[in-house]
Amino acid sequence: MNDKLSKIPQYLLYLLLGVSVVIGVVYLFSNLDDNNNSIFDTILIYGYILIAVTAVVAILGSVGNLISNPKGAMTTLIGIAGLIVLVIIAYALAGDSLTAKQVTEYKLTAGDSKWVGTGIILTYFALGIAILSIVVTNIMRIFK
Repeated sequence: MNDKLSKIPQYLLYLLLGVSVVIGVVYLFSNLDDNNNSIFDTILIYGYILIAVTAVVAILGSVGNLISNPKGAMTTLIGIAGLIVLVIIAYALAGDSLTAKQVTEYKLTAGDSKWVGTGIILTYFALGIAILSIVVTNIMRIFK
């Protein structure tokens, strides 16, 4: 029984692959000269569905892993807390200044600018952490 249960994700992946191929073939053979955007809408909706399915599977898999391995939950919670702290620091460092062109042409607000700055600073943090981890790992290898 367990063997049959383990094949369900494999069959689901084959189904999603088949639907993707069908949508791709319909797109290739559709008349693109029309102003009929229904195929584009279908592709976008299918993409949203795939993103939602991926998010649900990732969340359920993480929760299942936390339940099956409670000791690992503490490490996960520490990582999430560290990420939250980094977001708070990046948000505090981000600026919210805008030019007149950004306000009129792009319709940006100060809040939008602040969150964009937060994302950029978080990217810098991630780059710095990656470089630091590479350097520390190589130094630790030397002293082994």
